[in-house]
Amino acid sequence: MLETSLMLALYPTLVDLSRAVDVEPAQFPPYDVYPAKPEWTPASGTLSSPKDASAEKGELLLEVCTKGIVAALRAEFGTPCPA
Repeated sequence: MLETSLMLALYPTLVDLSRAVDVEPAQFPPYDVYPAKPEWTPASGTLSSPKDASAEKGELLLEVCTKGIVAALRAEFGTPCPA
């Protein structure tokens, strides 16, 4: 849903939700391991259904991620906020 929502916000003409496959959410622990365990990824390759994706969710995700990246860069490099 995340990637599809982002694409609906950024490039809506490239998304055809009528072709989205409704799948059950993947079940996996809330952490990653290395090397990755392929059995944690469903055969469909998706972790959640894209059926509930929307441009509004994509805009929200884009805003949250952008603000987080900007904050991390400012914290790391001491960049002041623009006037």
